[in-house]
Amino acid sequence: MALQIGVVGEGACSRATARTAERVGAAIARAGAVLFCGGRTGVMEAASRGAARAGGAVVGVLPGFSRRDANRWVTIPVVTGMDQARNVVLVRSCDAVIAVGGSYGTLSEIALALKVGKRVIVVGAGNTAIDAVTQAKKLGAERSAIVYRKGPDEMPAYDYEYELGSPWNHPDAWMRISYPFLHAERIKTPTLFLCGEKDFNVPLLNTEQMYQALRTLGVPTELVIYPGQFHRLTKPSYILDRYKRYLDWYGKYLGSKP
Repeated sequence: MALQIGVVGEGACSRATARTAERVGAAIARAGAVLFCGGRTGVMEAASRGAARAGGAVVGVLPGFSRRDANRWVTIPVVTGMDQARNVVLVRSCDAVIAVGGSYGTLSEIALALKVGKRVIVVGAGNTAIDAVTQAKKLGAERSAIVYRKGPDEMPAYDYEYELGSPWNHPDAWMRISYPFLHAERIKTPTLFLCGEKDFNVPLLNTEQMYQALRTLGVPTELVIYPGQFHRLTKPSYILDRYKRYLDWYGKYLGSKP
């Protein structure tokens, strides 16, 4: 039976993310696997296009009530009428899930996949998408994991690869250093997350995962997302807000404000 690999991501995405998703879809098809996705726009459509052009089969698990909702690259539309609950059907149908970028809906799919023991690979809009497919095909669904991959401008990622090797060839080494998320139950310290919406150096998706993990565990935490900002905040009001939040957080958990 062919391996079934899901691709999840935003319904409206950047061109860079779409290019990555299309490469992922094509790699899935060339690996002889079947692509599963939400069947609609954005990352889903780009991945479908890549798989279809490479001669692969595309299953679209649709949230609505009509096959016409599927993008034109979907081979087999599955009409669920379940809205966002279709994420469960999508995840359960896959041997592994690859998240390309994404937002809250993607985060729910990642959480569901981990909950039911499926392998999850998270990629940004960099040039590591094809390698993510190789990893998913090689490792299947034997255990749950998230490999944190930053964009191509994040130099520490290259440093890690130089020392540890690629995550798809040396998954155990990468698992050992994925401590914060995979050992979140050990975290007791109140944690404040501040992130730029468009930060590709330290992607928002990773921040959201840690935030959701700490919320689930009952650890005091807050997540603040600055709209339109990258790794470095440039809007004066946002910079001021960040410093005020620092002082409020430290004052609340370390003592009175200076």
